[in-house]
Amino acid sequence: PISVEKIDDMFVFYIQISTEMFAKLPTSLQRGSLIQTRPLLFTQGVNEQQAIANAVGSTSLQKVINLENFQQLEQYYVSFKQFHLQRVASSPRSTTANLEVMNQELATIENQLKKLEQLIRLDKKERTVELLTCTAEISRSLRASRLISCKSAKDRTGMAITFDQANVLHLKHNLALREIMFVANHMRTSGVRRDNALKNTGKDKFAFNPL
Repeated sequence: PISVEKIDDMFVFYIQISTEMFAKLPTSLQRGSLIQTRPLLFTQGVNEQQAIANAVGSTSLQKVINLENFQQLEQYYVSFKQFHLQRVASSPRSTTANLEVMNQELATIENQLKKLEQLIRLDKKERTVELLTCTAEISRSLRASRLISCKSAKDRTGMAITFDQANVLHLKHNLALREIMFVANHMRTSGVRRDNALKNTGKDKFAFNPL
C-alpha cells in the first residue's frame, strides 16, 4: 500500500514494507529520512497523429520536453558517477579490476547519453522510435525504475512493453537477436497484454488505425 502527502512543494510517498526489510534499512531511513527521487519524462509519438504532425504540423513541444529532461538526466549522471567512483575507491576490498569495471560501465552510459541527445536533436521528419529503446537502455544502466504508457495504456504500450521484455531476454538471457520480434509477437498474441486491453476496453484485441 502507498499513501501520498504534500509537504510544501514536495510530494512524499509512504510505502509499507515488511519488518524484515525495515531491519535491513540504514539507520537514517529507519528514523524517517527521505529518499529523494528524480522523475524524468521522455515522449515520442508513434501513431498516425505523430506522422501527420511530422508532415504538416509541429513537434517543437516534444523536442523541448525531451531536451529539458535530458539536461536533468545529465545532471543526475554526474552525481551517479561521483557516487559510484567514490564507493569503489573507498571500499577496503576494492581492486584495480573493480575500478576498471566501473569505468567501463560509466563509459557505456556516457555513450548511451550521447546517442540519446543525438536522437532528441534530430530534425528529420519521422517517428524516432529508437528514442524509446535508448531511454530504456539508459534506465537499466542507471538501475532506475521506468514507466511507459500511451494515452490508452494498452495498444502502443503493449507493443513497447513486449518488445522491451523480448529485448531483456536477448540482453540478459541469451535469446538470439533474430528471435526478438518472434518472441515479442508471441507475447502480444498469447501473453497478458490482450487481457490488459480487455480490462480497459472490454475487448481482448488491440485497436490500431490502418494509417
